Amino acid sequence: VMDAAGDALGIATGSVGNALYSGAQMLGDQISSMGGSGAKTAERNLIEMAMQAGVTNPTELAMMLGQIAEETGDFKRVREIGNDAYFAKYNNNKGLGNGPNDGARYKGRGYMQLTGRANYEAFSKWAKKDFVSQPELLEKEPWASLSAVWFWTHHPNMTRLGRAAAQRGDIIGNTKAVNGPGMKNLDVRK
Repeated sequence: VMDAAGDALGIATGSVGNALYSGAQMLGDQISSMGGSGAKTAERNLIEMAMQAGVTNPTELAMMLGQIAEETGDFKRVREIGNDAYFAKYNNNKGLGNGPNDGARYKGRGYMQLTGRANYEAFSKWAKKDFVSQPELLEKEPWASLSAVWFWTHHPNMTRLGRAAAQRGDIIGNTKAVNGPGMKNLDVRK
């Protein structure tokens, strides 16, 4: 499975790739104590994949991990919590590409809490794997990490505004790109 993730990312090789990997290991060691029991492995996977995908600016990488830590409760959850009534808010949400009964099926999953049929379809196309008919796969590695990296590096919100905001340390601009205009839990994301 990691080979499939590596193929999707186009793994960095040679001395540059080795230097990035060493830096990722050091960063993972420094920040892993902040999260839950699975945080160390998850953060290392995320850092390695993010750097391989071109997220090499230290401020941007820190912002990405901070956003993911908030989205997952410090790396403890890879599935959005709620009941059918809660997820009904996503039903018929055209912005998410959802139909009448898609809310609970395409709830937030993975380390960036990928939400909505349209995002599942776009990630499926990019990763060359069907997450639309198997959405629960986003709750497992390497897909939980890879979906977060895909969102950060390919989602239109991030490519238009979010990454540039992250690179300059703009938490408000980056949070708008990640979580929408409501900026849920901005105080925690800081």
